[in-house]
Amino acid sequence: MAAKRSMKQSTSATAKTGAVKPGPTKAATKPTKAVKSARPMKATKEPGGTAVPPSVRQRDLLAAILASPDDKKARLVYADLLQEQGDRRGELIALQCARAELPDGDERIGELDKEIEALLKTHKKAWTAFGDNKGARWEFRRGFVEKLSIDANDLLANGPAILAAEPIEELSIWKIDECKTKVGESRLAPLLELPLGRVRRLSLARCALTEDDFAALAEAETLGGVELLDLTNCGSESDPSAPLAAATSLPRLRELRIGGCSIGDEGFVALAGARHLRFERLVAPRNDIRSAAGEAIAGATWAPGLVHLDLSSNEMFGDEGLRALAGSGRLGALRSLVLSYVGLYEQAADIVLGSPLLTQLEHLDLSLGLSLADRERIRAVMGDRLKV
Repeated sequence: MAAKRSMKQSTSATAKTGAVKPGPTKAATKPTKAVKSARPMKATKEPGGTAVPPSVRQRDLLAAILASPDDKKARLVYADLLQEQGDRRGELIALQCARAELPDGDERIGELDKEIEALLKTHKKAWTAFGDNKGARWEFRRGFVEKLSIDANDLLANGPAILAAEPIEELSIWKIDECKTKVGESRLAPLLELPLGRVRRLSLARCALTEDDFAALAEAETLGGVELLDLTNCGSESDPSAPLAAATSLPRLRELRIGGCSIGDEGFVALAGARHLRFERLVAPRNDIRSAAGEAIAGATWAPGLVHLDLSSNEMFGDEGLRALAGSGRLGALRSLVLSYVGLYEQAADIVLGSPLLTQLEHLDLSLGLSLADRERIRAVMGDRLKV
């Protein structure tokens, strides 16, 4: 049975301790009856006739899953192997892979979810390698932990075991400023030395990062797979814009979240000149920018690929910042613009209506910035694409 990656069919859990018993199983024609009865596991043979012990076969299949998390076949073969050994982790993999295939509204979803929940309630702690950490939170997806939130000290202590057992793709690290280990003056640097190559979504949100931490982030060699970087509310001690502008560590970045980082116009000017950053979504509310930041974004190196821009709650951005965006010749890919509560005044409606770039947007949010009359003028052209 096919097994698509899906975020919405994941099952959440919060745990303390556990030993790793990794595993997947082959989904049957009827997903809710996917589990085989346990039977003794026999050694398989390589083409040359050499017997392969079950433990070696299991190790090799796990390695294949970790190397290629989207390979549904490897998960199902692994699941089948575990079920043959009597390991119920295989049942979880089979059920969640089957669940991932079903469209919204399918009548089988309710029954599958009940079976998955019952398995996790009984076995979730034994199926993880997170150590003695009361605060860790995770989600099983297609039988494996793919999303993990964990304190920095616990990640350092258990990270190698976790990353060797689970294909972690979403990682949130908490309390970095309390990390007991440092490289130089950075508490983030030792965490970035872990094998994070499979991580696609990395969140350091609400951590009090320092200049040394941001420098370590910019130079890390383990973040080549990161597509989303969340630094929301991380700028209480240092501005991340200059290190990010010089970063060579994020070749696959597609979304950058830097809300609440106290970045001013100079920071956006630096960020706009980044030589190695190319992203499609920039989420930067609650900073300290004015119109100069709009000019910087309008001409940024990454502007041609930008699809979504959120500058909400930058109260001094104003009409001139809007005008800079409206006249940009480099923002042709932009489809969504959020400018709620940015200090727009009487010129805003004329700027929007005079801009082919802005009037063709699929979504324009000017909440708390327009008079009733100006709203109706723009809505007459944009209809429901305007949010006010």
